Amino acid sequence: AGADLPPGQWRLTGSGDRQGLRLEPLEAELLGGVVRSVGRLIWAPAPAWVLDLEGKRLDPGVFYPEMAGSLGFEAKTRGALADGAVEQAVLRIERLTGKLRERAVALTADAELVGDRSSLKGLDLALGKNRLSAKGQLGDKAMDFSWKLSVPDPGALLPGAAGDLQGFTLALDDFVEYEDKWKP
Repeated sequence: AGADLPPGQWRLTGSGDRQGLRLEPLEAELLGGVVRSVGRLIWAPAPAWVLDLEGKRLDPGVFYPEMAGSLGFEAKTRGALADGAVEQAVLRIERLTGKLRERAVALTADAELVGDRSSLKGLDLALGKNRLSAKGQLGDKAMDFSWKLSVPDPGALLPGAAGDLQGFTLALDDFVEYEDKWKP
C-alpha cells in the first residue's frame, strides 16, 4: 500500500493480452473488510477502464480512528484517457450504506467528466439526521449547480461539534459575461 492507502492484502485473478486485462476479480482485504472489482482495463488502442466495484464490512476507523464504522457499497466506473489526461470518466455510487460513528449512513451519487466539463447528475448523502443533496454542471465557460444542506447534528461529522447548520444555493453563471465585463 502507498503512504495514503491503508495496509491490506490484494489478490488478482485475470486474463489479458496486448489490448487489455480482464479482472476476474481483483480483491483487496482492507479496512477490516473486502473490496472486490470485476471488469476490464484496456491499454490498446487507448487507455480505458470499465469496472464494477463492491465493498463489504469496511471500517474507516482502521485508518481514521475517529471515523469508526462498518460500510458497504456498490459502484460502477468507466472512462478513457487521451494524451495522458482523462478524456471521459463516469462514477456511479449505486449504494453506500452502513454505520459511521454509530450513525446510519446512506449515499448515492452519479458523476461524469467529459473533457473540461464536470457533471454531477445527483448526490444524496444522509449521515444520521444530517442531509446533503447536490446536482449540477461545471465547465470552463459556465456553471449551473445547486445544493441543499441540513446539519442538525454536526457531531456526526466532527467529534464535539454542536449547533445547527442549514443552507442551500443555486448558482447559474455564464463565465463569458464576466470575461467581457472585466477586459481592460
